[in-house]
Amino acid sequence: MAGRVPKSQKPQEQLRRRNPPEQWVSLPAEGCKLKPPAWPIGKPSPDEQKLWADLWALPIAAYWHETRIARTVVARYVTLSLKKPEHATVAMLERELGLTPAAMLRMRLVVEEPDPVEEPQESPYAHLRAREADDVFARLGDPRLGVRRASVAVGPVAAARLNR
Repeated sequence: MAGRVPKSQKPQEQLRRRNPPEQWVSLPAEGCKLKPPAWPIGKPSPDEQKLWADLWALPIAAYWHETRIARTVVARYVTLSLKKPEHATVAMLERELGLTPAAMLRMRLVVEEPDPVEEPQESPYAHLRAREADDVFARLGDPRLGVRRASVAVGPVAAARLNR
């Protein structure tokens, strides 16, 4: 699905079921910009603190803030995933918190496509221009290229003429 909300195949007037279409929630691609809440259970270990900060920077954290999910649920996931990652409760919490793609699909959450950054495109002929520039330097006897490079750029007969 990669960030796109599924569209209905038919126009609204041709659909048999007239119930309202599914409502999808769009999450910011750059992640949650809000400050992570304070750790709710005692004093966190350094690993817990790092995972806590990483989780609250994910796009799904914006949804957690919006729905006011209990911080203790996320803290319980952090603690369990570090102490017993193979425990079934960790997988259940991942699904309930929307941390897997299948869970996000079930919860009707989609991450926005990031705005494309326009990079200056290199000309498709740039490699030819570079080769032409090397040829010109070789003909002029540029010491940076040397005879060996000149023989490759212009051929052995032309290189012999240049080296006269």
